[in-house]
Formats: sequence, structure tokens, C-alpha cells
Amino acid sequence: MILTNTDRKIVLVNDLAELLFGYSRAELLGRRIGVLMPERDGVAEAESTSGCTVEMVETKGRLKNGATIDISLSVSLVYDADGVKYGISYIVRDIDTTSHVTDHHLFETQRREAETNFQLSFDMSLIGMGMVDLDGRFQRVNLTLCEIFGRTENELLGKRARDFFPPEDARSGPRSSAHPRSGVAVTVPVERRYLRPDGGVIWAQEIISSATIVDGGHRYSLLQLQDITSRKQAEESLSYQLFHDTLTGLGNRLLLRETLERALANARESGRQVGVLFLDTDQFTLVNDGLGHSAGDQLLVQLARRLQAMVRPTDTVARFSGDEFVIVCEDTTVESVDRLVKRILASGKEPFPIGGHEVFATMSVGIIITNGDEDAGCVLRNADTAMYHAKHDGGGRAIVFRQEMHSTASSRLDLESQLRRALDNRELRVYYQPVVDIWTEDVVGFEALVRWDHPERGLILPLEFIPVAEETGMIIPIGEWVLRQALTQAQRWRTEAPRALNPWIAVNVSTLQLRDANFVGMVADVLMQTGFDPTALHLEITETGLMNDIGANLKTLHALRTLGVQLSIDDFGTGQSSLSYLSLLPVQTLKIGCCFIAGLGGEDPHASPIADVIVSVGRALKLTVIAEGVETMEQLQELRRIGSPLGQGFLWSQPLPSEKILEWLGTRLPRE
Repeated sequence: MILTNTDRKIVLVNDLAELLFGYSRAELLGRRIGVLMPERDGVAEAESTSGCTVEMVETKGRLKNGATIDISLSVSLVYDADGVKYGISYIVRDIDTTSHVTDHHLFETQRREAETNFQLSFDMSLIGMGMVDLDGRFQRVNLTLCEIFGRTENELLGKRARDFFPPEDARSGPRSSAHPRSGVAVTVPVERRYLRPDGGVIWAQEIISSATIVDGGHRYSLLQLQDITSRKQAEESLSYQLFHDTLTGLGNRLLLRETLERALANARESGRQVGVLFLDTDQFTLVNDGLGHSAGDQLLVQLARRLQAMVRPTDTVARFSGDEFVIVCEDTTVESVDRLVKRILASGKEPFPIGGHEVFATMSVGIIITNGDEDAGCVLRNADTAMYHAKHDGGGRAIVFRQEMHSTASSRLDLESQLRRALDNRELRVYYQPVVDIWTEDVVGFEALVRWDHPERGLILPLEFIPVAEETGMIIPIGEWVLRQALTQAQRWRTEAPRALNPWIAVNVSTLQLRDANFVGMVADVLMQTGFDPTALHLEITETGLMNDIGANLKTLHALRTLGVQLSIDDFGTGQSSLSYLSLLPVQTLKIGCCFIAGLGGEDPHASPIADVIVSVGRALKLTVIAEGVETMEQLQELRRIGSPLGQGFLWSQPLPSEKILEWLGTRLPRE
């Protein structure tokens, strides 16, 4: 017997091999097998990779003295304890009976040695091995094969490997690699599943060689089985991680792309429709910034579960990015998509319990229904564009994609990109509109209003760019910049004004800022750095924004009041606050919404009573009331009649840049 490694170098030689070839063991170790069998040197590589066992191959052997003899070989692979291929075993027999008188004795010795080696290799192998007859039934099995199947030797003998396939694999799995009747060695490894007695399923790599083994007149094939369950589980885990979002467990972009491409291809063939919904969570940024990233993650997980519960088993819900989700509805109808969208929108009224808070999360939905004419990228872009329009229209609604939306989406992206540069390029400006005593018309304060002095478009009003700033989170740095500019300017007025000017300054605060964990600290820092009197700073929050998660907002408001800051409810009367909530809020000022002031002194019979009620509420709660949007003397007279103390509007002045304020103060004439 001779053993080589995978490089075909001899690593083991027994005594009989020394006797046959005339070499000593020391002369052969480390040399290539070709020194003894020149014809085998060229085929050894194929043997080392094929996984087969070849019986009684005839070839030429070269002796040390240069003579050649006819020999037969039994060639088999050798594995180490880890099941890794180690090398090749050659059992050599001299078949030249006329040239060597010792051949018969040598042949018998080699045959017995080969049988012993085969039995030992078979029984002790760490790879499952079984001898199968021409019907594929086990006639002999080793211990490792029994352990792989989880069955005893008696339970395996007479059975076929396919008898242990799971039912679904027996119907549709790959055919066995063994064709024992053919007489041809088929050694392509096959990976398949087997069912164990406890119901568990294992993965194994199966190799069956149909090169026959003759034993007692019977012909067998050799089956080798290696348990690869751990490797398959690792592969499946990696595959799952590759195609799924780790936070929500939903499919990720890769799975979404594959699913959508397959659905579109099926739609093109079948003529059926695919519905794609692109969803964005309207309040996610508020939750993430106000309650923390952990709360934001909890919201995403609960949203994912809610969406998954709404769709059909054949639909796919994927997390696209951040707080965006995509639903692919294959083989659907317009009516089916419409029902799903209505369920999604209605679910916005159902709160999520997160960290002791009840969080409401509506969704903006973009819809596209296609026959598969577009590619996956185009479908997603169009659905995203429709979603943006739904969000821009106020959120909590769904819009079906229309081709003309592309130009609007392009303009919005340009605006977002330019806004990101505007702060660094000093394109933002703070304008100031005076707040006056409606009886004396003395200036008591100014509201700071941000404007964008665009280098090409000129002055852009907040109505156009503030929603973009809030969607992108730019409102946080912009809000801090406005506050710092306004307080710095107010300090200058106190020293530069020709006569005493000590107004308070009102600065608008978005809900996103209010939920920012660093907001109170930022306000304190700006007050300290500018030296501005905290009691002269009024922070204005809209009624609607204030009432959205009132519990979290109350904590922030009380923290601001601790600094000495004054708080004001903007656009009062347009939201959903109640008197009970109003009495709990630490606010000092109510601003009557412009929509009510516009109707004063005109044809709207309800405007004056509503304004009267708001003034009365303010008086009862000891709150200062400011009428916003006063433009005519008729409105001023009506406000004086109902007793509103302060006013603001074009009747006195439009918002002015800081350099025009002192000029306006010095030139304006008292009104009659």
C-alpha cells in the first residue's frame, strides 16, 4: 500500500510495497507517485478531485532497477478527522504471474490487506458510508451513517436513502446521483435534505460511485454522506441577513428589488396588474427627536407588524429606508389596492404605546398600479414621487402617481439641495414685524420672521421652504440661527436706538424643534451668550403642533418656563385644544389666528363673536391676547370694541429687515 497527499507526493509506504518496487521507504517518501507509476502521474489530479473509488485499474509499475511490471490498483480517497480530503490510497497488486514466482503469494497478501484496509476505512470513517445494491438499498452501513440518519443499523439495512427524504423533497427534489445499473461512475455531489425520526431535518452532501465493489459475488455501489447541516444553517442565516432588515424583520431593498422585478415580469406575461405602495411615516422625525432613537425604533417595529397584518400572504412588505416602507401587491386589482390603502390610512387613528406615551403615526402613501411595462427602478421612483405629493399636501393621505408629478418632484429636490447650502452661504434673513398696543400704538415687541434671499429667485417666503426644512431636519439649525440673530439684533437696538427701545422678541418654534432633546439647552446657551433678558423672549408654538403629544410637549414647556422664557400659542382657535388643556399649559400669550381677524368689520357674521370669545378666554385665564393679521381700520376699531390689547399686521407695518426698523420707528406718524 502507498499513500500520497493531495500534491501526489508519497507520505506512506508499507513493507510489501518496498519489496515489490525494490525501493527503501526512505528513498520514496516525499517523491511523486510517478516514480513508481508513470502513467498514473497524469491522472492523479482527476482522482484527487472526483470523489470516486476506482477498483482494479491496470497500469505499468516501474521498479528501482528500471524494469516495468503489470500491476492492478485499487485507488481511493482518504479524509482526515474533519472530513477534509487528505490524499489518495493506492493498493498495488502484481499481475505479471509469469515473471515473478512470488506473485501468487504477493497477490493474496495484498488482497487480504486491501480488504482489511477497506473494512477499517469503511467502519471507522468519519463520513457516513453505505454499500448499496443495484436497487439502491443499503446492504452495509457504518456508524457515522447511522448517526447522520439518527437510526440504527437494522433500521437502515434494506432501505433506500430516498426513503428518508422529506415528503416535499420526495416529490420535487433533485434525483439521486447514483445510477448503479449503468456501470458508469457518477460522482457529482448532491446536497439534499433527510428526515430524522424526531421530525428534524438535516442537510447532507451525497456522493454515490457506481464503480462496483464485488463482495462475495455480489456487486455494490458505495454511498458517501457528509452532514452539512451547520454549513447550510450558516448559509441560510447569511442569506436572511442579506435580504432582511435587522430591526423590523421585513425584507430590505435587495429583497424588494428581486420581488418587484419578478412581479413585473409575471405581469408582462400574464397581463395582470402589480400594485406598489410607497409609504412614509409622517410623525417619525418628531418621535425620534422628541422621545429618542429607541422610541423611534419601537415605532418602526410596531408599524412593520401593523402593515404585515394588513396585507395578503402573497404581498410583500419591505423597509425601504429610515421610516419609509414599500408594499408590493402582485396579481391585484385597483379595488383591492384601494381597500388596502383605506385600511392603512384608517390605522393612523390607532395609537402606538411607546415608552408610556400614546403615539399617533399617520402615513403618506404614493400609489402606482402597472401592467409591468416599466422596470423596477422606474416604478419605485414614480411611487416615491406620488408619496412626496401626499406628504406635501399635509400627510395622512394617499395619491396615485401621475406623469406630470415629475417636474414638481424635480423642483422640490432642487429646493432641498439649495436650502442646505443657504445657511452656509448666508442667504437667510431675519425680518421683524412690530407688535403694538392697539390703544396707544406704542411698539411693545417684534416677531422675528425668517426669509430666504435666493440668489436667483429673490425673496422666498417661509410657506414654501419651511415645510422642506421640517421634512429634512434642517429646521433645527435654521431655528437656532434665527433665535441667535433675533436676540443679538434686539441687544443692538437697545444701544443704537435714538430713544429707549426695549421690545420683547417673539420667535416661532416648530413642533420638530420642541421635540428635539437639545432644544431647551440650546435656548439657554443662546440667552447666556447674547445676554438677552429671558423674560423678554416669547417662543410661539402653533396650537396644532402643541396638542400633538401634549404630554411630551408639556415637559419641554415647563423646562422653558424655568428659564424665564415667555410662551405663546400661535393661531389660537384653529386647532383642537380644549379649555381644560389650556388651563394646564404654562403659556402667557394667545395669538388670534389671521383667519378670524380677516372677517372682522366685514361680511362674516361669525368672525367678531369668535374673536370676542378668544379675548374673553384670555382675560379669564390672565393671558395676553394678540390679534394677528390686522390690515384695516375697521378691524382695528372692532378689536378695540371687544377689548383686544395688542395687534400686529400690515396696518402698522409689513415685516422689515433689521436695518429698516429704526428708520420706520423714526418716521412713522401717529394714527388718528
